[in-house]
Amino acid sequence: MFTSKKKATYQKLLGLDESGLNEFAKRYSHYLQKQEIMSSRVIINGIFILESIIKAKVEMSAEKTYWKTKNIILLKYAKEIKYLYEEKGFGSSKILLHLKTNHAVKKGISKSTLDRFIKNNNFKRIQNSV
Repeated sequence: MFTSKKKATYQKLLGLDESGLNEFAKRYSHYLQKQEIMSSRVIINGIFILESIIKAKVEMSAEKTYWKTKNIILLKYAKEIKYLYEEKGFGSSKILLHLKTNHAVKKGISKSTLDRFIKNNNFKRIQNSV
């Protein structure tokens, strides 16, 4: 689509990484194919597309710092892991089994990675009073 030098220039100009630039180019070119005439509305919609990509990037980085991990699978299932550990009282082995059976997570999480994730985020089990 672009030469590598142009890509680097556009990435720096728009403040995106390579995947963000590719996503913007695909979404905007798809939008432009639908339009018959160029107008200011078309350009403004391109800005909205760019804004949504940047917003998603910021949310993802904020979530990474909140959960203190870079593992994409752990980020995706972090709330469920917290629920299973704190409320249900599952250990790391049982949580991994639950993720494998219910969400088809096959690779990317080891028991030690999950233990580190639980320790770094200070998950505490809730004591049920009977």
